[in-house]
Amino acid sequence: MAQAIIGTLPMAHGVDPTGSFTITVPLQLPESRLKPVMSLAYHSAAIGVSALGIGWALKGISIIERVPATMIQDKFRGSVSYNIQDRFALDGRRLIKIAETENKTEYRFEIEDYSKVYAFGPESCDPTHWEHHLPDGTIQVLGKTQNSNIKGLGITATRVWAICELTDPWTNYLTFTYHNEDTTTGAFYPDKITYGGNHNLNLSHQREVTFIYENRPDPVTKYFGGQKIQTTKRMTGIISKVQKQVVHQYKLAFDNSPLTNLSRIKEITLANKDGDCVSPLKFQWYNGNPNVFEGIRKVANISPEGAEVQLIPQDVNANGTSDLVIMSKKYDPALGTDGLYLDVFFANYKGELSNTPAEGSGFTGLLYSNMVLPLDTDGNGKTDLLHISSLGTYYKLTVLLSTPKGYQKQKTTDFFPTGMDGKFRSGDFQVLK
Repeated sequence: MAQAIIGTLPMAHGVDPTGSFTITVPLQLPESRLKPVMSLAYHSAAIGVSALGIGWALKGISIIERVPATMIQDKFRGSVSYNIQDRFALDGRRLIKIAETENKTEYRFEIEDYSKVYAFGPESCDPTHWEHHLPDGTIQVLGKTQNSNIKGLGITATRVWAICELTDPWTNYLTFTYHNEDTTTGAFYPDKITYGGNHNLNLSHQREVTFIYENRPDPVTKYFGGQKIQTTKRMTGIISKVQKQVVHQYKLAFDNSPLTNLSRIKEITLANKDGDCVSPLKFQWYNGNPNVFEGIRKVANISPEGAEVQLIPQDVNANGTSDLVIMSKKYDPALGTDGLYLDVFFANYKGELSNTPAEGSGFTGLLYSNMVLPLDTDGNGKTDLLHISSLGTYYKLTVLLSTPKGYQKQKTTDFFPTGMDGKFRSGDFQVLK
């Protein structure tokens, strides 16, 4: 019968320089001349979802992954595309290429720590594997085995190179294996770490750490460089063994956030081989307001005039609230045909709309067109309108400027495009230096 063991799990917690709350739970593993240094770590600002749930990560397993080029480091801004434009990072630290030969490329960290990192293979943009040579003589090998070389889902290029072996200067070594799902979900999970072996002495491993998973009720999908990655498992246990005999086991219990339904760790327990447990670490989560949105309520009584009514929410007067512009087609006596009619209803800070149109509502002096774009033409924070009318081989463009007295028609410009089948888009496309 399992019994309670006096004590609890060691844990460090604090607040980092960004103001985020952090927790580190070091994993106690069987001793050896060379053993893994691992922990369960929480960061309150982390938005990624791992096999440990929201905010948590397993520390101690190094990976190299692709990262986008940046203007300050590479003189251009890129994206992960699985080609020569990609850059690389080891455990989040940017690698800088310094030399290249036919089958070997040498890198250094952006911030020098006197390590040497080598990529192997004929294609520098898609190495077969990597080696990380640390200043103390330790060597990490990454991505050299099939299960540690994680391809992008549906492509042949490698997405992640995970550590598969670590060797110290005395040839003591660790071996890492993974559940590699790069042909199904695109994800990978640590499977086992074996250690205690020595290459020179031809000594095999006697110790191991095994990671246990279950199918999660909240599978999470993300995309990296256009490739799908679906996290379908969550870690429920970490078992330590010596000579195949269980020494102790970490057990992880989860619940789900009522708002996001994402898994989150509720409890971490350490038990010996007989099931006797120390006092568990328990986590009480603040759930926040269960109501994401307020209930439906009427904000105004509006009866728009005219036909072909369109509603355009926008900040007409630059006071920070979204007003409502109602655009419709209505006969304009001044034009002798259907004109563009605008009704503007201002919003207040209580989320209410005025029941009566604002000053300046009415005819615009322009023919009706269903091509009207909201945009800020003069940069004053007020949303203006661009009226677009098609005349066979060219367009007439007229800005309706937002003023305290309503939308005021500005000078019309003729626009002659190379073709008449394009689409208009508004935005700030100019970078001011």
